[in-house]
Amino acid sequence: MNRLRALIHDDVKLYRDRAGWRIAFYPIDGGTRRFMRLTASTEREARAQRDRLRDAMRADATLRTGTPSTVPTLAQWSERFPALHPDLSQASLANIAKAARRLVAQVGGGTRIDAITTEDARGFCAGLTEFAPATRASLIRHAKWLFSAAVKLGHLEHSPFRHESVPSAEEARWEYVDEATTRALMRACPSEGARALVALARWAGLRRQEAVRLVWGDIDLGRRRLTVRAGGGGEVTTKSRTRLVPIEPRLAAFLASLSPKPPRAPFDPARPVAAGCGGPSGSYKHIRAARAAAGLAYPQPLHALRKSRQTDWIEAGHDVFAVARWMGNSVLVAQKHYHRTTEEAMDKAAFPDPRAPGRAKVVPSGRGKRPRTRAQATVR
Repeated sequence: MNRLRALIHDDVKLYRDRAGWRIAFYPIDGGTRRFMRLTASTEREARAQRDRLRDAMRADATLRTGTPSTVPTLAQWSERFPALHPDLSQASLANIAKAARRLVAQVGGGTRIDAITTEDARGFCAGLTEFAPATRASLIRHAKWLFSAAVKLGHLEHSPFRHESVPSAEEARWEYVDEATTRALMRACPSEGARALVALARWAGLRRQEAVRLVWGDIDLGRRRLTVRAGGGGEVTTKSRTRLVPIEPRLAAFLASLSPKPPRAPFDPARPVAAGCGGPSGSYKHIRAARAAAGLAYPQPLHALRKSRQTDWIEAGHDVFAVARWMGNSVLVAQKHYHRTTEEAMDKAAFPDPRAPGRAKVVPSGRGKRPRTRAQATVR
């Protein structure tokens, strides 16, 4: 065996070309880089053969002892990952842990992450058929995050999931909630707090937790603004960021009728606007009961109200970036999951107003006379 310098794992490079697999290394005397062809046919076999050659070089007394590899196992990396990414939300960390647990069950927690191959990644993705499309997409996406972070820190040369694409999740089933449906739902609500919850979701686009946390001190009816405070945990994300939301006329009228009127009721800025709605846990039950009492059956009884609000703002011609700031999401999320074409927009495109500027007036065939040109009038 040639006198080779034993290096750390990341310096014994594994390559693949048209002829197969090979490794690259440097002579101990400081010569140029050399290559060694491997007989492996798959990536798993190539990695195993590379490891055996590296261990043999390190065990040779005539070679320098290399630095022990610091590549973590899958179990170690999944435990270390949250501390390295404190900016991620708890939901994202929970999804990454879920993907890691499923991968541990497949290849074992003691397997080093550099020993996980593209075949393992392909098997991981192929074994998710039992889940719904959205869940499959989430598991694959978070598994890619887990190994992309290892590449950035130098533990891996390439992610084993680099060839796996995240499947497009099916469009969420939700229906646009119009004004008549909103009014019917509010009439069926069992309390003023539940009605306020519906109004804040449909006319301001607030999430359920945001509507429950909103207090009267965050509402400025004079300037038609309300402030949505960031949630707990101190994490600043699109879902947890303080933002201003415009108060439209319907919501302004509702809040004016609901606001406490001194001296009969003293103004308390810390009092929740949706007081009596059932709180974070019971509010959803109230809305589902109101939906059933009103004879409605649209899916996502509360979140569909928020989506309908964003659809109305976009259809009204407001800037999509401004709307995304009001809603507390991104333009990409709005276009993919929130915005839905309404029947009014379809009718406007199908039946344009002929009196509108720039519209061509359609004359039925066979009616009216075609104007003659000057040349035709001269000939006749």
